[in-house]
Amino acid sequence: MTARDENAGPRWTPQLGADERLLWQGAPDPGLRFNLEFSVASAFGLIFLAIGVFEAVRTLTPISAIGIWSLIFALPAVAFIVVGLFLLFGTYLSDAARRRATRYALTSKAAYIKQFSRKDAHKQAFPITAATDIELRQTLPPSVFFADRFIEHENETERRRIGFEFIADAEQVFAMMRQIQQENP
Repeated sequence: MTARDENAGPRWTPQLGADERLLWQGAPDPGLRFNLEFSVASAFGLIFLAIGVFEAVRTLTPISAIGIWSLIFALPAVAFIVVGLFLLFGTYLSDAARRRATRYALTSKAAYIKQFSRKDAHKQAFPITAATDIELRQTLPPSVFFADRFIEHENETERRRIGFEFIADAEQVFAMMRQIQQENP
């Protein structure tokens, strides 16, 4: 665990089975990061923001004395500005907040992901066996993926990798997972 992981947010130690031992625990890098999945929302956000600013300026500019009616006519523009700002920046901020509230643990038997929220915490366990498809992805910082989630669309199925995302010691975690695979056939 790195010093950054220790100070990143809520602490968590998974409940272990009798023959299970904790090998590593950590957290994803909590900073803001550009994600291509959010670029479409950002593009729409920019369009909404531009429309909102244009309408606000257009509504408020010709009136020498800004009165209550001009402010009422500007309200739809404010709505466009708020939605535009959320689409432009909100997706990145909520992704960073999600990562700040996520903790990882690797034991001698499984990988655990726990996401904290204001109301509760959601924990997932992923057994590590010889058949587990482990992937070290060179993101910045690197990520280790070990499970899949399939999302059904109208005419295709999308595969999303699940794992320890953006962790500083990904190479060591990857090596530990390979060792667990050899020990747990």
